Amino acid sequence: MIHFTIQVLEDGWAVIEVELNNQKMEITFEYTPNDGLYELIYSALELSRKAESVIEFPHHPDMSTILIIEPFEDDQVRIKLSDIIDYVSIVQYYRAILRMFDKYLYEHSKEEYETTWRRSFPENEWKYLRALYRASK
Repeated sequence: MIHFTIQVLEDGWAVIEVELNNQKMEITFEYTPNDGLYELIYSALELSRKAESVIEFPHHPDMSTILIIEPFEDDQVRIKLSDIIDYVSIVQYYRAILRMFDKYLYEHSKEEYETTWRRSFPENEWKYLRALYRASK
């Protein structure tokens, strides 16, 4: 099982909770140099090309938490976060990312996303991921 929850704090900080293999990890990170949400959605799109993604969640000037997403076998994904490793289907990963974005958009508008994250909402990527998910079910 995989599940993501995002909560925006203030002044360029957010908390992402990642649940893998019935273990939860909370990461407080700075989203101004990197866009962790975009990188998550992009990692799902990269899986459709069988490519690995490395997502960095910076939380101190010289420290980051790294999430590694890599294809494994035909329809599986290997996910590594610190010392937690789990395997889920690509469809489960797609669904987890879409649920996180859908929940965020339920609570905030796209305009709020753009104001808060100081970036454009990844509209095209979000729509493409939804199409991939529907085609994969």
